Amino acid sequence: MDDNKKIFSISMVKNEMDVIESFVRYNCNIFDGMIILDNGSTDDTIQILNQLKNEGLSIFVLEDEDRNFDKILKMNQLLHKAVNEFNADIIVPLDADEFIVSNHNGNPNKFLEKLESPNYYVAKWKIYVPDFSKNEDKKFIPSKITQVRDDSLEDRLDLYKVILPKELVINYDVKLTRGSHTITYDPKYEDILKRVVNPDLQIAHFPIRSKEQTISKVSVGWLNAISSTEKRPGDSYHWKKIFSQIKELERIEDEDVVAFASEFSHKNEESIIKLEEDPVDISYCKNITLKYTNKKVNPMSNLLEACEWLSLSYLNTKKENNSLEEKFRKYKIKSMNFEHLLQQTAYKLEETENELIFSTNRYRSLTQRIISRFPSIFMFLKLTRTGIKNTFINWRGYHAIKNNNLLNFGYYLSKNPDVKLTGQDPIIHYIYYGSNEGRKPNPEFDGENYLKSHKDVKKSNINPLVHYSLYGMEEKRIK
Repeated sequence: MDDNKKIFSISMVKNEMDVIESFVRYNCNIFDGMIILDNGSTDDTIQILNQLKNEGLSIFVLEDEDRNFDKILKMNQLLHKAVNEFNADIIVPLDADEFIVSNHNGNPNKFLEKLESPNYYVAKWKIYVPDFSKNEDKKFIPSKITQVRDDSLEDRLDLYKVILPKELVINYDVKLTRGSHTITYDPKYEDILKRVVNPDLQIAHFPIRSKEQTISKVSVGWLNAISSTEKRPGDSYHWKKIFSQIKELERIEDEDVVAFASEFSHKNEESIIKLEEDPVDISYCKNITLKYTNKKVNPMSNLLEACEWLSLSYLNTKKENNSLEEKFRKYKIKSMNFEHLLQQTAYKLEETENELIFSTNRYRSLTQRIISRFPSIFMFLKLTRTGIKNTFINWRGYHAIKNNNLLNFGYYLSKNPDVKLTGQDPIIHYIYYGSNEGRKPNPEFDGENYLKSHKDVKKSNINPLVHYSLYGMEEKRIK
């Protein structure tokens, strides 16, 4: 590879034993390194990856400790790892069924070398469809599946994969979207960051490869998709369609698999689908003989394992909810004698009054002082308004905001003298009132802009600063 730029791919994989070796051996001819996160595979995927790594190929295998299918979060973590730990100059997000190719044949590496910021680039998908009447003796996927769907007509759905120079991550803090089809970034960079469809590169996509793999991929994939908090309406619609057909048919034949592959991510079901031979050029590839791909995919095992894990996840969530309900039940009992509680704690507050972190004591009632000392009391009183789940989130967020100094007390009280006059705790006020009123907790954070930039936060109904303190900071979200 050219020493001028380091080109890396990043991938999150799960149960891809039939294609993972082909994916690694092919793409190792193009990339300086491949960072691959295994999201709890139950088939031979992780074993094959480790064998390839031990063989000396330039892959870096990570095993996911948290098996939740939060692909957006985890792919962005891999993106930062590629830049910060591996010093990658160009980063290409790929799924295990995607092979980057040149439109001019030969190694696509030479075109990746030419990419420059601040543009971000996209390479168009081309969908490959299996033909079970030929190449039965071949295991290497680009050699086995050689016919492609003609997507040149106007009614075809164009899908792309993004390719990023590192400067976009470092200087503009861009984020990958679901599927890595595009990126998000602060709107103030709209005039700087330009999307460029690269004419020299495409992504050879092999989503459907066999009957067993189809059942496993679609059944497990659709279950993961519908249980993910990331999923938006319309996401993974092609999986839903195939999943429904498998349920209705109970079994599938070779011709069904070909039909599934032909219609994958196809927006017009009435149009004629044309297939043509367009094999991936592998003339420049070395070391592509498969050594470890010896077994057939076991869809029933993968499906049952996925169901078991989802059931256990549901059980754990239910236990957590029950625990929260019990805690708030206890709070309710204690608060029945609220005035007595105030009297009991008043003398403690007087002893530690000098420890209060803002200097508005002369405006503050005893009740306000105690609420600042014990914010959970106020939050419990608002329980019927916010609900158990959001009350607990607000309680955690209050302490995260306080510990990280995310609300500037001097700024907030000087900009909002009415809050100062009430003597109310500024963090409490912002969480329950100030955010909805368009007030800012500090000069750098704009809650309205945060919700505008992150639709999932707005949909969750979580206070923007609470979300940023608990999740957004770690996820490096734009403020």
